[in-house]
Amino acid sequence: MTKEEQKAFDKARASSFRGSIAVMVIYGVFILMLGMVGVLSPTGRTFIFEDNFAFTVTFIGGTLLVIILLLVQLLTYKVPKRSVIETDNLACPEFWELKSTSATEMEAINSDVRPWSKYYCAPKDGVVGIGTTGLVGVGTATPLASNYTDMVVKFNNVGGISSGGLLSVADARMKCNRIYPEYMNYVDQKADPDNPNALRCKFIEECTGLANVGKGEKISWLSVCPN
Repeated sequence: MTKEEQKAFDKARASSFRGSIAVMVIYGVFILMLGMVGVLSPTGRTFIFEDNFAFTVTFIGGTLLVIILLLVQLLTYKVPKRSVIETDNLACPEFWELKSTSATEMEAINSDVRPWSKYYCAPKDGVVGIGTTGLVGVGTATPLASNYTDMVVKFNNVGGISSGGLLSVADARMKCNRIYPEYMNYVDQKADPDNPNALRCKFIEECTGLANVGKGEKISWLSVCPN
């Protein structure tokens, strides 16, 4: 459950709790008053427990049943389902295809990210307009920028550190036209569970731009970034 969903759930449960308690208190007070009148007043005793015994038993039994049902509803209130985008962790952008990473490329990839690097996505033959520049960090000014930079550095730089230099095998690096969907999905989920597609949407943003700087047309990846 995300933070916003947790707040909504807590608010809904608190509202249900207060409403249920109020109803149970009202019913309880009414039954208590009815009982006191029947016990303390001879006239009331005759009217409630003798002349209208069947009605009294039915009313009290029904009231107790309502209270029990309210308690059951309150105690079994279910957590709302998480409203996040869930996709196949090997899903590629539209008009791209999934390919196996070669043994040479796997050897060059950092061991920490190698488990999520067995497959990569690349544009299909004939697809034009996609950027070709390598992915680079965008600083740490915001949590999103910091997470994106961390994702790129851990994959493209030797040892997963900014001072490590780029991987020796150029084809193994993440670029605008070569990404590792399983790795990006893993990092997205880990970095921000509330927005588990933010980094991949950021990737699309960073690779959209002028061709003379290695960027290109906006990549369509509707299963991840529908907007």
